[in-house]
Amino acid sequence: MKIRLLLFCFLSFLLGCSEERFAGGVSEETNTLAGVLENSSGMASGVSVLARSLSTSFEVTCVSDSSGRFRMDLPYGIYALSATEKNSSFYELVRISGEDVEISAKLLKGFDISVRVLFADSSSAEGVVVSLPGTNVKSTVGENGVLEFENLPRGNYVLNLKSPSTTEFENVYYRISDSLFYGPYPDGIPLDSLSSLEISSRQTQDSVWILPFATERNLLGYWNFNRSDSISQRVSIANVREKELPFFVYGNTEFVSGVENKSLALKDSTGFAVLEMDSGIFNRTQTFSVETWVRLKDIPVEKEYRKNIVGKVGFGGNTDNSVFSLALIQGVCSVTAPSLAFFVADGEGKDFNCENAVIDSSFIDTFEWVHVVASFDKGTLKLFRNGFLMAKKETSVFEIGNSIESIYIGKETLLLDIDALRFYREPIDETGAFIRFYKHGGR
Repeated sequence: MKIRLLLFCFLSFLLGCSEERFAGGVSEETNTLAGVLENSSGMASGVSVLARSLSTSFEVTCVSDSSGRFRMDLPYGIYALSATEKNSSFYELVRISGEDVEISAKLLKGFDISVRVLFADSSSAEGVVVSLPGTNVKSTVGENGVLEFENLPRGNYVLNLKSPSTTEFENVYYRISDSLFYGPYPDGIPLDSLSSLEISSRQTQDSVWILPFATERNLLGYWNFNRSDSISQRVSIANVREKELPFFVYGNTEFVSGVENKSLALKDSTGFAVLEMDSGIFNRTQTFSVETWVRLKDIPVEKEYRKNIVGKVGFGGNTDNSVFSLALIQGVCSVTAPSLAFFVADGEGKDFNCENAVIDSSFIDTFEWVHVVASFDKGTLKLFRNGFLMAKKETSVFEIGNSIESIYIGKETLLLDIDALRFYREPIDETGAFIRFYKHGGR
């Protein structure tokens, strides 16, 4: 049974608040959350302030005193702090984790939104439930795909969009900053962390919100480099998908700290890895994508080079049936500084050339992890870095043939660490690259 006890605030240092407790209980460790609530006229007195846990059924309500102050003791956790007065409102996410917290809260006039919500296949996202975490504010996307909210609070927070099928489309957050919105972000990020992420100048607000395809959809293979097996002085990196497709590692290599636990480090010119048989996962395909994290340890001293990071390559010769190579280049394709490039070939004897390559020529920092997505879609190449589209190119290659080449990591005197390598049977677009960056370790 719900029991609500409301203790009004007498003095700021004596202020008390009621607690509502439900099954499951809460931590006995608490800290004080205190603050001052203001409105357009000054201090806001007599206004109910609600703190609701995002992980339990625990909430506390109190009323601001004559000087606008409120105070409550809260168990450890993340709370949605909210207050409403006429057409003005306040909302903020607060983490309680070992120290008392003091905030300044201002009631501001709300704003209305009307946006279209679509699934990644461009169909209307009818029935998707959109809510403001820790409140009763909720709306459902209508038949025409339109979402409408009235009097949303201004501030820095997120709205939660629940997918009807997470095997097809991701649950996502859209971030509100003042009255502008950005996203989508994956729902695995702690909400208070998401609210503190810096908004890039390359992000743009839009009147269309997207629920991306599920990141596991059409995943061909995934190697996290966390499990190794010694086989005749070789090391195999075991795939976690339905089949065991091992990379065999040679030369001076090591397992070091990575983005997702461990990563594979190529220590010198002898180190490389090879997936000798890929079960034909790229044969006769018109669409595929490569996703990985890369940390370059050194920039080659040569003035002209094309060095494979990861690719299905034959390294030249009359029998070369190369398919793709994510590479570091300089002095080729009119590039004068070290640049990331993604080359494709039809797998039927044509070598890589600059006409069939997309190039990201922005500056490369050594010893820093970079999230890279390379996408092939019936001749269209896209190259993403840390969630953003860096380059796009139309090529003459529309389909990959039946290539028997192995897939290599390195093998061209390139010192690097690599982690979380994924191959997909589908192209990845701007929304898909952005959400993968944050879902797979980016911050």
